[in-house]
Amino acid sequence: KTALRPSEHEHNQALRRQLPTMWSNGTSMSGVMVAVVGLCIVTFAPSTSALLKSDDSVHGGRGDGTASPTRPSRFDLHGGDTGATEATECFIFAGMTLGQGSIEIIEKMTPGTCCTACTNSKVCAAWTYHTATQECFLKDNVQPLVPPRPVDPKNNTMSGLRQGTTCNPKASPVDMCPEGYPCPQCGASTCSCEGPNPGHVENPFACIAPHNTFPFCDTTLSVEDRVWDLVNRINDSDKANLLTARGKGGGGSSMQALPALGVPTYYWGTNCLHSLNNGKCVVNSKNETRCPTNFPSGPSFGATFDRPLIESMANAIGVELRALFKNGSLGHSSLDCWGPVVNLNRDPRWGRNGEGGSEDAYAMAQLAAAWTRGFQAPRPSLHNSSRTLLQGVLTLKHMAVNSLENTAPFNRHDFDANSTYGVTDFVLADYYFRPFKAAIRDAGARGIMCSYNAVQGIPTCLSPLIRNAREDWGFEGYVTSDSDSIQNAYADHAYPQPNPDAERAVALALTKGQCDINSGDTYNNFLLSAVKGGPTVAPYSVSMTDVDRALFNSLKQRFDLGLFDPEDSYSWPTNDDVGSDASAALSLKASQESIVILRNDDSLLPLPTGKRIAVIGPHANAQEVLVQPYPFSPFCPDNTLDCIVSPAAAISKLNGGAGGQQWTRVATGCDLFANNTANFSEAIALAKDADYVILALGIETCGMTPAHNVNPARPGRCFQEKLTTDYVFPDQYLELEAHDRTIIDLPEIQHRLAAEILALNKPTVLFLLNGGAVAIDAEVAHQGPAPLAIVEAFYPGLRGGEALAQGIFGQHNKFGRLPYTIYPADFINEADMSMHDLRYPPGRTYRYNRNPLFPMGYGLSLTTWSLTGTAPACLSTLATSSASTVCTVSLKLENTGKMDGDSVVLAYFTQDNVKAAAPGLLTPLRELFDYQRVTVASGASTTLTFNVSAAVLATYAEATGDLVATPDSYTLTFHDGGPSTVQLSASVHGDAHVIEPFPSST
Repeated sequence: KTALRPSEHEHNQALRRQLPTMWSNGTSMSGVMVAVVGLCIVTFAPSTSALLKSDDSVHGGRGDGTASPTRPSRFDLHGGDTGATEATECFIFAGMTLGQGSIEIIEKMTPGTCCTACTNSKVCAAWTYHTATQECFLKDNVQPLVPPRPVDPKNNTMSGLRQGTTCNPKASPVDMCPEGYPCPQCGASTCSCEGPNPGHVENPFACIAPHNTFPFCDTTLSVEDRVWDLVNRINDSDKANLLTARGKGGGGSSMQALPALGVPTYYWGTNCLHSLNNGKCVVNSKNETRCPTNFPSGPSFGATFDRPLIESMANAIGVELRALFKNGSLGHSSLDCWGPVVNLNRDPRWGRNGEGGSEDAYAMAQLAAAWTRGFQAPRPSLHNSSRTLLQGVLTLKHMAVNSLENTAPFNRHDFDANSTYGVTDFVLADYYFRPFKAAIRDAGARGIMCSYNAVQGIPTCLSPLIRNAREDWGFEGYVTSDSDSIQNAYADHAYPQPNPDAERAVALALTKGQCDINSGDTYNNFLLSAVKGGPTVAPYSVSMTDVDRALFNSLKQRFDLGLFDPEDSYSWPTNDDVGSDASAALSLKASQESIVILRNDDSLLPLPTGKRIAVIGPHANAQEVLVQPYPFSPFCPDNTLDCIVSPAAAISKLNGGAGGQQWTRVATGCDLFANNTANFSEAIALAKDADYVILALGIETCGMTPAHNVNPARPGRCFQEKLTTDYVFPDQYLELEAHDRTIIDLPEIQHRLAAEILALNKPTVLFLLNGGAVAIDAEVAHQGPAPLAIVEAFYPGLRGGEALAQGIFGQHNKFGRLPYTIYPADFINEADMSMHDLRYPPGRTYRYNRNPLFPMGYGLSLTTWSLTGTAPACLSTLATSSASTVCTVSLKLENTGKMDGDSVVLAYFTQDNVKAAAPGLLTPLRELFDYQRVTVASGASTTLTFNVSAAVLATYAEATGDLVATPDSYTLTFHDGGPSTVQLSASVHGDAHVIEPFPSST
């Protein structure tokens, strides 16, 4: 029971636990090929059996076009077997995508090898193959996409169920096959597919008897000693698999398990962006089926300006993650989460603006820190008062300077964010690093994902600069690559020069960048050869000590999650904590606080109920749009969208009716993008007959509407092609990962519909659903005899339709403030998407842009406010020599209106005598340094306090990137997002003083 420390590693090889030889036996079987039409059974005939030792390569494809020994080397669906090693029988659905999410994506496959890969995996239930890309997607479920996608008209897609899956008529509604496809054993009836869907195929805890006598199981030892003991018992041949995010051992079947040591499967890569993406619905103690809680999107989080709310939402997601993990309802996923996205909303075209929370570095830093505290909340031990564990491990995405997806001539895989595009040390420190720094230094974030792009010439996963920034902030967690951004380093960035190759990239990732986990195949394929060295690696040396450091960093997170402690050491949440009433109420509150009123002519809002209201527009009946982006989890117990209340349905319910008369009528008027006015007449007729009109406009993410011709094998990925002559292909308007918008304007057809409705001179409320900002120049400029209100709702979550309706009718007054600037439509013609310095004209964000439609921080209320205050004497005596000495500013906020409500007061500073850093660069207008959200009753008031110091007013030095307290006069501006504003003067005296140096790059 002697624990093995790292210093003993090279001298204690004999003490390592050696895994027994593992054998994989194929079974000879003959079969026939059946044509793929609708649903059929395909049997792949084998050739010979294979006997594989434990150190053989048995993963799902090497990435070089060759197959592993346990997989068929090549299979042609139309030509039969050409080298299969196992018999595989799969049900095939032609033209269909079956199964939600992916546990593994394997390139350069065939339908036969894809089917066999699923059968060889213990956790695969279904697979999808795309002929155009030759990609194989393994799934741990057979659930159809919600809503179901139509058959791919080009037959580029096929899906199958793993070997042994059987069909029974209507046996399991949760696991329905694509509707309308008959099962061979079930006649022509719609069937459910009941097959292996094991989720956790083993106890998720280590140290279970008889494997509980190792020192790493001894809870009286320090966690560090325990982790090192485990590291030093692992065979070198197993280490690459353990450092592969989704594991490759056992033909994809064991995903990092070490059976001889009693270490179970672990899956790095559960997604938790704005909600838990991978959970399943469960039955609670009241026999109610509840699904994981869906919260609003990233911009909605940012719009709340509510730190406690962000922390509570993150905590709720962490609680649900633990509950589902414990009861086996998390599928293949585990207790680390990849998310949130804390990259900044630098440009409205960025495809992932719907994930990011704010354009402002300070606001995003506060959001990131609050999210970290809530999600990773410590859980005390029941047996050891000195021991706590993390509720979960979050992984901040994507460090760093990741805000470009595919804007020509670059994409996220090959873009180098260097000085040519404005990325200097100053820009990194002033903007891109700050959210990561706050989450790590102030809240103890345990996970970082390095991004695809390079920074200042070096891919981020290989970058000493990025590594040293983390270390300077006290990082104690693990680092994972984005989906094989290690491969990106040599394949896309051609790094390092002069001879980029996989071994060199692996060596630099493990030593210079200290990237612990590789999401992809590069470590699995090349780590051992990189360690062995030779001319292909020199002078980029990497040792097994470097590998062990990566193992320590990653395994320590699993120890700190309690997965190597006795299962009863902690109080685990239960099914009663999944989709609870409290979490649902929290989701509604978040939606309410995130909606922003941009305009409210003549106090049009709130609308009265019991009036004739026409809800018009392509988002009137929105359901799936509300829960974007990445709505992977089931939302409703019946695996439909029926429990999501659309805006029109919520408005109709609150508006009511009398004598059987329905006061609310609905017409879409047009598609989101199609240049077709055929339905205008119906919408106009309803509007003419209404007392009030509500326009439901906006955009959506890739993959939501079948007509958008997305890649059916990878929902969410747009195809850039046109469908019909009357259809403007919406690719330019759609947003999501890997896809930037090229137009930020509201689609033209919606402008035309809005113009027709507004010309009727009816009191009109216009609301928008979107991730990134949408330009509405014409609607903002509209002036008419009838009042107009404009509301920004973002993607407001499962309860967003209810929150929107409640706000429109004044049933709540908890509105938010803009988390980003809304620009005019021609911004895209003035601003270069690849320029990452905010100061280049026309200027980005509220700090530099002089001509927004609405700046970040803007937002109105249904009541009126008065904000007053005077400058305390200490504001004139701030000193750089005592930079942390605080001067407290007190302001009085009074609700002078007739409604109770929330106000968000934002605090900014402006350095009065700052000069442009270079000719042509803009100077900052103001910079956010604090904010407070409060609830105040009608007629009541409250006192707000803000702490100001020379450190708070410090800025980053242009030449060095150091944070410096600078002597100068400053203007402090406090405002509530609307007309209430207080301005005070402050002075900082003394010599310039470095508060925090820029991270070392050695």
